[in-house]
Amino acid sequence: MPASLIDIDFKRAEGTGSTGRILFTPPRLRVGSQMLSRYTVPIRIKNGKAKVGLEHLPSGTYHVREEIDGKPAFEFDFALPLGSAEVIQYEGITPVSSVPTVYTVVRTINDVAPNPTTGNIVVETGGTGEIYLEDLMDVSLFTPADGNVLVFDFANDLWENRHLDVQDIQGLASALSTKASSVHTHTVSQITDFEDSVEEIAQLIVDDRALPNRILRVKDKSKQGAGDTYNLPDTGGNWVLFAGGPVEYVIQANVGDDINLDYDFQMDQHATAVMDFAVVDAAGFLVRYLGSGTSTPTYDGLPGIYPASERFQGLSGLTGLTVEADDIDGGFVRLQWAIKTSADNGKIYANNNSPLSIRVVNTRLSGL
Repeated sequence: MPASLIDIDFKRAEGTGSTGRILFTPPRLRVGSQMLSRYTVPIRIKNGKAKVGLEHLPSGTYHVREEIDGKPAFEFDFALPLGSAEVIQYEGITPVSSVPTVYTVVRTINDVAPNPTTGNIVVETGGTGEIYLEDLMDVSLFTPADGNVLVFDFANDLWENRHLDVQDIQGLASALSTKASSVHTHTVSQITDFEDSVEEIAQLIVDDRALPNRILRVKDKSKQGAGDTYNLPDTGGNWVLFAGGPVEYVIQANVGDDINLDYDFQMDQHATAVMDFAVVDAAGFLVRYLGSGTSTPTYDGLPGIYPASERFQGLSGLTGLTVEADDIDGGFVRLQWAIKTSADNGKIYANNNSPLSIRVVNTRLSGL
């Protein structure tokens, strides 16, 4: 399917590059042989710059929400028709309003091509005023710049150039009147090759669910060894990645995927310890915390791992993230434990008696 690269270059009035993110939400419609999911694509802005590839739309518009740090959010819609350019500068996009769900796709009118970004076309007055049927691809409604709706009547053109015979239509109507009722039933024995047909349909369903863009990825990282224990260091009240803790969790992902992380484990003496999970790159550098969704952690980490004075506490909960471009490293998202403590007497158990269970699930929705 055709797509355009949207090139973004954001600057503040004083000339410095902005930070933040821009969210692109497509309409839910069929593009070619696939469905385009109405799932937001978040793009993070670094030093004012970002890029994103967006599919061309046969109808409808993208909804955009700009979340620039320190500024109120700004939203607008824009069209990206099938004939759009391969590269479009973000600052050149013209917002549109009240775009219909389905709009006319026009090749040319009076040798004038539509705008490659908005799909708009201005019909100038003068000349013969004739518009030919072959110049339009779909429907016969077009809204010019002055807001008046023009209805093009193709009845004469169809009559003269297609030789449409009214008698043929009447004969068709007569034949339809003798057809069988639209509501009737059959037994299994009356259906030829019923079992083979059912098997074929079942196989089609299996094949459809096995498509790469409709898969459920799961990484189960349960640890039930023979006596493993992770001792918590004293971090001096600072957030750090737990280098001596449980393993890193790596799962395949794409931008827009939903990743859920279930945790279930037992601790000892964790009255001063709070925890979170963090996205890291291949070199082990922190990208962002799951608890906050940014590179700045929450004060107390995940609510499910909150400090308590009792010993031997069982802790469990659910966290996760929607994958952004910065989260992906070589086609994968990497997750590690993050901790903040002020004492070194805490422990995490991971053994047969007190297993540590981490389950990471990625549900990719782009094909649904």
